Amino acid sequence: MKVHVLFDVDGKIITLVESTADETGPQVRPLAKEGQSVAELEVPTAYSGSSLLDLLTLLRVEVRSGTPRLVGEQPGTG
Repeated sequence: MKVHVLFDVDGKIITLVESTADETGPQVRPLAKEGQSVAELEVPTAYSGSSLLDLLTLLRVEVRSGTPRLVGEQPGTG
């Protein structure tokens, strides 16, 4: 599953919405303010059964690699 993720410079997720790129109709995406970014990212397989609400606390965005990606909140869990 792909999601649009709004996150801060430390990778903390502020909000996320499921990507609807494969469906017809409007695409919903969060808008970033200064100090925030938005990216469309793949949810790691280990978390694919989680609700969007759970993903807010279970995941963070890894930003140090240069390419954002979702990883587990705890180091080594994503």
